[in-house]
Amino acid sequence: MLSKTTRRGLVAGIAGAVLAPAVLRAESDSYPERPVRFIIPSAPGGSPDILTRLLVDRMAKNTGRQFVVDYRPGGGTSVASLYVSRQPADGYTIYYTGPSFTVTPAVNRHFARSLDIRAAFAPVTMAAAAPFLVVVNPSLPARSFAELIAWLRANPGLANYAANAATTPHLLMEQLRQQLGLDYTAVGFGGEAEGIQAVLTGRVHMMLAIIGPAKPHIDSGTLRVLATIGSKRHRALPEVPTIPETGVAPQFEPADIWLGYVAPAGTPDTAIRWLQREISRAVRHPDLHAVLVEQQGFEPVGSDPEAFRAAILRDLNRYSQVAATAGLQTN
Repeated sequence: MLSKTTRRGLVAGIAGAVLAPAVLRAESDSYPERPVRFIIPSAPGGSPDILTRLLVDRMAKNTGRQFVVDYRPGGGTSVASLYVSRQPADGYTIYYTGPSFTVTPAVNRHFARSLDIRAAFAPVTMAAAAPFLVVVNPSLPARSFAELIAWLRANPGLANYAANAATTPHLLMEQLRQQLGLDYTAVGFGGEAEGIQAVLTGRVHMMLAIIGPAKPHIDSGTLRVLATIGSKRHRALPEVPTIPETGVAPQFEPADIWLGYVAPAGTPDTAIRWLQREISRAVRHPDLHAVLVEQQGFEPVGSDPEAFRAAILRDLNRYSQVAATAGLQTN
């Protein structure tokens, strides 16, 4: 027979187990109590701005909370990264991250010494992802990725590709060069549109392009797509194989371009969980579907923080190794 003390302990334990979820819900329901700032590392008008404004507008409609967008351009996202890392870890400062988030510390040793992104930020969610496509000018005598590699090997030093310096496409093309023993030249352009135009006019032979801007030209036949560097085939181009599927570079690790959000390290888990849930819900809404999927070719993800952290660490390690081997790192 249980003693009175033991019975009281069991009752208290059961009550605690019942009340704990209610307490967690109450904490979550009370957040946020004031506007949450979303920091953008670029000037108004670009893709990060458009995506984040649509996102916070949908989140406001879904939750009745307030959100503001704050711009901190400069230094190739380093200004914004340093700024966010120094903000209070209270759940009221959230940072938009894209490809430069892992590329900048991989190529810039000074920045990496100033800020360790692995320790400075708490991942919230990978909001969306899209594959890079290997596209070439149709005049190139290659109708498959295997034929492209054969042509590059037969013509060392002849080919060039469009990629702004120290960007994800630049590092991925360098990784292909390193793994396959190729010889081609990078030609810098200011952005995706300029690079595509250079391939269309034949000023360069090839590039890694995002599916959204490239697809109209693929559909019209003015660009030829040979493969995707992504982790899987894209539903808009189901006939285009991934690089490992071509059999030419089975060891090549797939790479997607992702868009996500992080917070200063130490941000409460209740805030992280709330933000991840609401961002994930928002990116799947039709309001964002037209921009993310139909215009840009991104797929909604809404990953949990742990999966996003793993992706960040994987990319940081990958790009650091490629940049070091290629001699692309600066002090």
